[in-house]
Amino acid sequence: MPTARIYKRGARHREAKGRPLMRRREITWAECLDLLAQAKVGRVALVRGALPEIIPVSYRVAGETVVFGVHSESVFAKELDGTVVVFQVDSFDANRECGWHVRAIGVFGPALTPDELAVAGGVVPEPWTLGEPLDRVLQIELQFLSGYVIDAVEIAP
Repeated sequence: MPTARIYKRGARHREAKGRPLMRRREITWAECLDLLAQAKVGRVALVRGALPEIIPVSYRVAGETVVFGVHSESVFAKELDGTVVVFQVDSFDANRECGWHVRAIGVFGPALTPDELAVAGGVVPEPWTLGEPLDRVLQIELQFLSGYVIDAVEIAP
């Protein structure tokens, strides 16, 4: 694991704002997977017709795969098997000024029906909106995973 870099703010700035020193610490593949498993909403980014699209989704992590359901009118409803995408999740506490960020790059695997996912032991995440039939389950097979945590640094007086 790479050594964490500590970015120090000037003492005058720290005293004026009453904030502790913060650091950005790169995290491992396993830590990234653990954080992905804790969250419920992420963003999928892909390019369609030379234009980027970023769409929030409710998801679950199954091993090293991210799965989420879509309805038939979704941007993702068309066959996207093999398309390279970015999946991003973060969580920040504005009061404590700390949090984490995870970014994954992967490819869409074959679409499943909710019944096929259930047979494999998976569960389709609940949609954000009521009444949306989730008739397809998309999988992002993770190939690259990186992230960082922002937290306070303890400094001896």
